[in-house]
Parts: sequence; C-alpha cells; structure tokens
Amino acid sequence: MELSYTIRPARIEDALIIVRQRRRMFEDMGYSDYIQSEGVDAAYLEWVKPRLLDGRCRHWLVQYAGEIVGGGGIEIHERAPHPVGLATHYAHVVGVYIEPEHRRQGLARQLMLTALAFCRESGLNFVTLQASDFGRPLYESLGFEASSEMRLLMRDVHPLQERLPHEYPDD
Repeated sequence: MELSYTIRPARIEDALIIVRQRRRMFEDMGYSDYIQSEGVDAAYLEWVKPRLLDGRCRHWLVQYAGEIVGGGGIEIHERAPHPVGLATHYAHVVGVYIEPEHRRQGLARQLMLTALAFCRESGLNFVTLQASDFGRPLYESLGFEASSEMRLLMRDVHPLQERLPHEYPDD
C-alpha cells in the first residue's frame, strides 16, 4: 500500500501543532530572538485559539502516515477600502512550514493553493505575506509580487504597553 499526503483543515485541538510549526519556521529563518524568547509560544497559543474558533484564522495541516508533517494558514484582517479594491478584509498568509524530510515535494504549493482557493471562495481578493528567501520563488510562481510596504519595529516600546484603540490618549 502506497502512502500519500493529505491536507486537512486544522481544528482547535491542533493549536499546539500550529504553534510548534510556527516556531520551527522562525528557527529555519534564523530568528534567534524568537528562540530565546520564552513567552512567545504561549502568547501565540492564546492569540491563535480564539481566532481558530471564530474563523479569523484558517489553517491547514499536511498529514503523512498519520503524522502531521506541515501546515500553513491565513489570518483575516480588516482594512479600509483602497483604490485597488473596495474590500474591507484581506488575508495574510502565515506559518507555511514543511518538515525538512518532506520538502521539495510540492507540499507548500499545495498548501498555498488550498489557502488561495479558500480566499477566492470567501471573496478575499487581496492576499499578503512575508516571504523568506527560501519561499520567495514559490510565492512569485503563484503570482505574488513585491510591494512598496515598509515596516518599523520600535524596540524601545514594550509590547505589554499595547493599548486598545479606545484607550489611546487624546491629542
């Protein structure tokens, strides 16, 4: 009997697997800060669980011989209507990861095609991601293009100081 790979939607019971795969993805990308930060996994677990339940996060897992060997997903975010589209929601691809011994078999492509099909069916016509050097050729082959987006990480602001919009100081 020949074993094959299957892709299935993640369930809330899979949250720890998603957290572990996210950690491995960041380790593969060389994020030593992540590896040294004890609270990141626990904080992400608490963040992702309610989003898996209410649909703001969709994740798919790759199975082989009864074991999870990869996964990836999307986070659904709000945005203002924009000249390139009036949609008020978009998908951000997250956590695409395949165990090293299962790479180079088209699994990340199949995960991405699954996620993009979900986006199409859901009317999410704007999809973003942060590409690693390793993943960039795959994403470009699927039609993703580099954009003018920039970012700033203000290291002097502690994340626990984060406030909700209604708590922002008045000008």
